[in-house]
Formats: sequence, structure tokens, C-alpha cells
Amino acid sequence: MPRPTPCDACALRRVKCDAGNPCAWCDRQGQPCTYLRVRRRRGPKGPRASTIFRVIQQQARSQTAQLPTSPAPMENNVLPSHSGRIPLAQYFTHLDMYQSRLYAIWPVVAASELKCRLRDETPVEPDVQALAAALCAATILQLRLTEEDSAGYPALATAEAFVRECLRHRNTLTSSNTISTNLLLISLFLHMYYANAGQIHAATFALRDAITYVHLLRLGEEEQLNSLPAEEREVGIRIFWVLYLTERTFCGSHGIPILLQKISYLPDPIQETNDGICSLTEFCCLVRLFTLGESLLPHRPAAIEPVPGSPQAKGELQLLYRNINTCDVYRDNMAFLQEVDIQTTRAWLQSLLWQRALSNFLLDSHATEVQFTPEFPLTLAKGLLGFLSKIPLDLIRPHAYAMEVKLCQVAHNLLDIIMIVPSIRRERCSQSGPVDVVLALERLLGSLFQRESEMVAVMRRRLMEVDLEPLPLSSLELLEYAEEDLCDGYSGMPQEEVTQDTTHYEA
Repeated sequence: MPRPTPCDACALRRVKCDAGNPCAWCDRQGQPCTYLRVRRRRGPKGPRASTIFRVIQQQARSQTAQLPTSPAPMENNVLPSHSGRIPLAQYFTHLDMYQSRLYAIWPVVAASELKCRLRDETPVEPDVQALAAALCAATILQLRLTEEDSAGYPALATAEAFVRECLRHRNTLTSSNTISTNLLLISLFLHMYYANAGQIHAATFALRDAITYVHLLRLGEEEQLNSLPAEEREVGIRIFWVLYLTERTFCGSHGIPILLQKISYLPDPIQETNDGICSLTEFCCLVRLFTLGESLLPHRPAAIEPVPGSPQAKGELQLLYRNINTCDVYRDNMAFLQEVDIQTTRAWLQSLLWQRALSNFLLDSHATEVQFTPEFPLTLAKGLLGFLSKIPLDLIRPHAYAMEVKLCQVAHNLLDIIMIVPSIRRERCSQSGPVDVVLALERLLGSLFQRESEMVAVMRRRLMEVDLEPLPLSSLELLEYAEEDLCDGYSGMPQEEVTQDTTHYEA
């Protein structure tokens, strides 16, 4: 016999009710007796999220157990996909490209180990699948891969498809998942993808995500790094510095505050990595350059700065210029891919230093320090172009977004001089004048990336402002400078004579 439904007053008092109308208690109290309360259904209200996840895992294991033990022959060497969306062979193709062409720039993921986990684990953990997809998407855009670069596969997935896969797997992770370096790397490679795609807002959010994971994992704290096993500590240090370089380059170009503070630990340069294709020595050299130029980057954390125009400001810039030039970053056996990054970074820091000098005090063509002359951007750009003209484009293109930032900075300084000193644009000597050089930089950027990013668009608008017409991509012919224009093998120490002028210039 079903239990009578108690009235609202008896239910609130949690006492037995005779279910009358009115009930006996309400009648004695002389109060209204109502039955407005809706009773909740007894029993479970539905499966929890964790239960649903365990059911999905069990179903995946059951389906795998029903597969035949001897795999069917694969057509065109196409491996099956764990996700059922992008074939595993396409993951492997792009992971191999990362290993051979980008590991020297991002030495943070062991591609062979990641491939083994994708192939052997059943089911593959969502964070592993998401990391592989994010790395593939970043690789495609970083290398500007086209169908011709797809190693014979007829229909490789696009970078956008890999990002969708990454986000789909990452969204299956629950809040109970442990914070790990995989989650940090997912955000880092999503940032690389968005930055190369020109999606600046999404790139900023992904970068901030990665930095938050660094703080949660305490990778910026030396005490925490000391407590880790040797292998984990080495990986953590590399991840920290890759993110450090990325933040400085991206935030410096977009005026975004910088959060990460440098640590005293560097990756172990003795560890030759990636089967001898690259070593960490060059990566450490790049880190050293960035840390030297820390004070030149805009929106850095609050610090005591000398008053503009003071002798202290000029003296500090002189010391910084010497340190950047004398920093020992060159080796006889250095790979071209890494040398391009180091030498372009050196020129970028020198251009930032000149820009700081321009905003702080007068520039004089008679100055004994070449970096404090108005003609310095021309000398710097000619040396950089002379160096890059001897490097195959395939070794410049992998630096992608970071290379674009640095070349645009050098070009903007040269445009500043053309606008400040209109007479300088008339200097055209054997294709070495400022107009020729800035147009060569514009052509180089166009030929490298085959698209017009926001940074390149801004530079081309400035070219129009000074009545310089950007040239078509087909006319790319990099300037071939004489040996004396290469600045002593482009060590960052310009040697040529500065054009004498009796004029002082000020921002």
C-alpha cells in the first residue's frame, strides 16, 4: 500500500501526517493545510561523469579485444587511428617532421616515445592524444607545409583538423586529472599554432594557459627543480626556457606584460640530442642572448630604470651593446638552422637597443659608438641581409613567427630613419641604399611566409606612407653584399664607416 503524501507543514516538521484535508495537526493548529510541495523521485539521479568515462573505457577495451590478432594488410602503409578520425600514420608523418626539422627550436618532446604511446597504448590517454594533435598542428603551420610536402600521402589532415582533435581530447579531461607537463605542452603548441595563424587573441590565451601551468608545476622555482629526478628536471628546464623565449618574443611584439622570471639553471649542453642532429649548446646560446637583452623588451616587470637622457641611461646601453656583441654564441660546427636563429636574435636585440637610444637621447652621426648614430639601422639591416642571403630559405622558414617578428623590427627601424631623415632615402649605391634594403626585407618576408600577417601588413602600410611600393614576390633577389658588409661574418659588430653628417637627430 503506497505511503500517503504528507502535507507541506508535516513534511517540513518531518512528522507523520494522516493526509487529511486538512490533516489532524493543521486542523488543531488552525492553520492552512496545503499540498504544494513536489516530492523528488527516489533512487539514483543518473550516472556521474566519472562513471560515464569508465563505461567508455570499458567499451573501447571490449572492441579492441574483438579485433583479429593478426592485423590485416595496410594499404599505402596507412596505420589505423585510435580516435577513428585522423589516421595514426598522419600523426607519425608530422611527428617525424618535427623531429627532423623543429626539434632544434623546440627541444621539449621526444617524438619517438610519443609515437610509441600512440601506437601501443589501448586506449590512448586523452592528454597524450591531445599533445600529439597540438604538436602536429603547430608543425604544419610552423613549416608552412603544403600538399607537396606531405611525403606521398594523398590527403593529409589540415592543421585545423588536428586542432579540433586536440580540443576534443582535451575537453574529455576532468578537473580531477593531475596537472602535468603534457597539459603545459598542449597549451604551448596551441599558442604556436594560433600565433602562426594570426589569431593573436587565441594565441595570448593559450600562452597564458601555458604560463599558469608553469606556475602550478613550480618549474620556475629552483627548489622544486632540485627535488625532481634528473631526467624530469632536464625536461622541465627545457620547457621553461622554450616558454620563456616564446613569451619574450610574442609579448614584446604585442605590448603584453611579461610574467615569467628567468632562473639560473640552463639545459645541460653536454647532452647531445635528437640522434646528433642538434645539440643543446646552441639552444643555451640563444637563451643567453635573450637574458642579456631582458631590459630592452617592452612591458617587462617593474624595475628601477635610469632617467631618460641621463649619463646612466647611455652608459647602460653602451655596456649592454658590448655584452650582446661579445656574447660567445658562435661555434665552428653550428648548424645553419640554429645559427640563423641566433644571428637574427642578435640583430633584433641590437635594433631594440637603438630604438631605446632614439627615445632617450640625441643621436649624432659623429658619435664614436656606432649604435648611437642615426645610420645604425641601415648598417645592421645590410649585415643581416648579407648573412641571410647565403642561407637556404628552407632553413629560415622553420623559425616562422619569431623570424617574422625580428625581421619586421629591423625593417621598422630602417623606416623610422627614412621618415626622420628624408635625405637619406636618396642614397642608392650599388643596391645598398636604405630604400633598397627595406624593400629587400619586405620581399624576404613575403617569400618566406607566402601570406600577409598583421605585422607584415603594418610594415607595408608604412612603406606606402613613405611612397615606397612593395614589390611582387616573384622579384625576390636578396642583396649580395661585399664581404666587408657582412660585419665580420655577421658577429653583430658592424665595422663599416658611418656616413658623416653634422646633424643631430631626436625622436
